[in-house]
Amino acid sequence: MDYRMSGKDIWMDDVVKLRQVCRVSGVKVSIDTANSRDSLYRASVDFVLNICSSVSDPSAFVQIIGEDAREFIAGLADNIVLEKDRAARMVTAAVVAQGSDNDEEIPQDSTIGCI
Repeated sequence: MDYRMSGKDIWMDDVVKLRQVCRVSGVKVSIDTANSRDSLYRASVDFVLNICSSVSDPSAFVQIIGEDAREFIAGLADNIVLEKDRAARMVTAAVVAQGSDNDEEIPQDSTIGCI
């Protein structure tokens, strides 16, 4: 969190390592403030969406450290003790924002890309 508070970007390698350690050991991480936790999660969602967007086949399953992208981002939310409803709203908002950045229409019945 020191990176974000000092205006630097969060290193996605660190997020991936955090998820991997939490998944293997079964631990959860307590982040001091909700704002810091939410910033970390939003940056992670953007990271995953960017990976998914870079895949040329939209039906392909994207994996991060051997885990489906959806499982990765849902697992990270659990690891940082982020409520499921709040995490879902953040993911939905990020998908909508990314779609509007690309001027794409998101179908109402879509499964929201790879997430």
